[in-house]
Amino acid sequence: MKNACLTAIYVIGLVVFTDTVLMAGSVNVGGAIDSDTIWTATDTVEVTTDITVNNLASLTIEAGTVVLFLPGITLNVDGILRAEGTAETPVIFNSISEKLGITPMAGDWLGLNYQPGSSGALQYCEISYASNGVNVYIAAPEVTGCTIRNFVNAGIYADGGSASSPIGPTITDCVIEQTKASLKGSGKGIYAFRKALITVSNSRITDCQYGIECYASVGLAPQFDVNDCTIKNSSLFNIYTHAG
Repeated sequence: MKNACLTAIYVIGLVVFTDTVLMAGSVNVGGAIDSDTIWTATDTVEVTTDITVNNLASLTIEAGTVVLFLPGITLNVDGILRAEGTAETPVIFNSISEKLGITPMAGDWLGLNYQPGSSGALQYCEISYASNGVNVYIAAPEVTGCTIRNFVNAGIYADGGSASSPIGPTITDCVIEQTKASLKGSGKGIYAFRKALITVSNSRITDCQYGIECYASVGLAPQFDVNDCTIKNSSLFNIYTHAG
């Protein structure tokens, strides 16, 4: 990609950052993805407006790609999202704050959103400083080898709605953690709502308020299958189930 120059005004928390940023080796994206698209590690991808992978389209993100989000921005998936990192070269999803010389904060951006009927897989990704790291609504992506840290509400939020049968993500070999001192003991590692089905194995969840929280609403109850996991240092409960 050619170099680009962007004049930007960013508001993060109570900090206003105004600058002209030279985007050497960067590409700005936003809006709709209507055809099969690949993001490579050649350029840092900066998401400047909400972006949506439309139905029948796919977005593939190659190993080593860095994706930075402006404040309040999200990546919505109606089609297919595949992030194909490796243990050595993960795909990075993060706030743009640090690049701009601002201390990143949980909730700087809004997370990855799998919408009803969408699909895909997140393999060896690092997801930091989102509101919810991964939102899954009536969908069943695979999340493997990922590290999700320093979020506001949940590392992974799964809502099965009133689906005919329970549905949700399969989570394997993942780490979900709060590493920032101000966030330790807050948030849910995994939150399952209504007819969500979460399957978790060989994963570690640490320093959250709840390691896993399952909430049943108006007769719609989530299900969870947890095997060979470590859940520790929760400020309230490692696993918490309740109804309302």
